Amino acid sequence: MTAFRIVSAGYDHDLMHTRSMVLRQAGFVVDEAYSPLGILGLVKSDSVDAVLLCHTIPRDEQRWLIVSIRKVCLLLPIVSIKASLYESPQDGCLIATNEPGDLLGVLQRAIRPRAFRSPGTA
Repeated sequence: MTAFRIVSAGYDHDLMHTRSMVLRQAGFVVDEAYSPLGILGLVKSDSVDAVLLCHTIPRDEQRWLIVSIRKVCLLLPIVSIKASLYESPQDGCLIATNEPGDLLGVLQRAIRPRAFRSPGTA
């Protein structure tokens, strides 16, 4: 079985690097993106299993990204890392804390249904 590919997006390079190390240690292939165009370019590659949006991306920009990602791949799982305990998920997204166990669990639950779809389905 091949490793799942995650696009991890955010604006803090140190935080992104640390998070990517955790994800890679868990067996994910991680592509980091630091700009909206970089994120969309990676999503368009069609080899992505999920997108992870860091809390360093402002909520308004996250909303725009979510709409733009949905135009490219309607069913691609998007996980947003919440900036506060009381933050609610964006439309159609899952939400996780920055705690490694929670983050990995949410990503695995988000990707699992896609792993068992037959070829040719989104």
